[in-house]
Amino acid sequence: MSALGSRAKMLRITSPRNGIEYAVFEFGQFPSRSEIATIKREGLGLRLASVPHEVAALDGLVRFADSLTHLDVSAIGPMDARAIESLARLEELSYSGNLVSPVDLSRLENLRTYFGPHKNFETLAVRTSLTELTLYPALPHLVEEVEGQLASLSIVHTGNLRVVPVIRHPEHLETLSIDGPSSLDLEALPNYTSLRGLELSSIGSVTSLGVIRAMPALQSILLTKVRTVEEDADLLQIEDVSVVVKGRHGFSPEFVRGAQATGQWLFA
Repeated sequence: MSALGSRAKMLRITSPRNGIEYAVFEFGQFPSRSEIATIKREGLGLRLASVPHEVAALDGLVRFADSLTHLDVSAIGPMDARAIESLARLEELSYSGNLVSPVDLSRLENLRTYFGPHKNFETLAVRTSLTELTLYPALPHLVEEVEGQLASLSIVHTGNLRVVPVIRHPEHLETLSIDGPSSLDLEALPNYTSLRGLELSSIGSVTSLGVIRAMPALQSILLTKVRTVEEDADLLQIEDVSVVVKGRHGFSPEFVRGAQATGQWLFA
């Protein structure tokens, strides 16, 4: 990976999500030798933002093979990212963009967190170390094959999803977020016995929401732009679960009044 354009001073940004401080390089820039030394010495993460078409490969990452734990890449054009396979200590990978060839994540034995597309990253399913996973777009069969004991799962832009998928170790999942399907049946949700938080967004219709009555660990539900929801009068009897509804929704005025009266529902 060669640097493009004039050099700029290395930026540092602390991620509000994980508290990790990242060294940030944009538009095809890559750390100099002294900056690489600083990143290694201080244990910084590396963020390569808006990597342009002219940069065909991320070969420079091999310089971090023995040190980098957090990597965030956003690529504008198709990229050869196979150098990621050399990052033996990598714990968290966030990737946005297209790949010209598969990346074998099965080599990354310490990988705990992945945010990115499933295409060309299919081997992440065998990573037993995974505890946090965000996929877009996601294929249901890939989600169900993940070997890791996931605590957090986000499935984004899932137009082909119709039912809640059940992962191999559902008992460990604590938060679940699903975005984008035209319809979603929640019947399988009680398989997640430790689920504390549920987020559903940009969904045409949701059915079987009443199953939450059989989920004693559940604490919060966020419904954002869910156009149609199968109403169940028993939902007004739930306790110890806060429900927030944002944007346009399909609840009838009568149900909204009853829900607001319980103190457990908020319509924003």
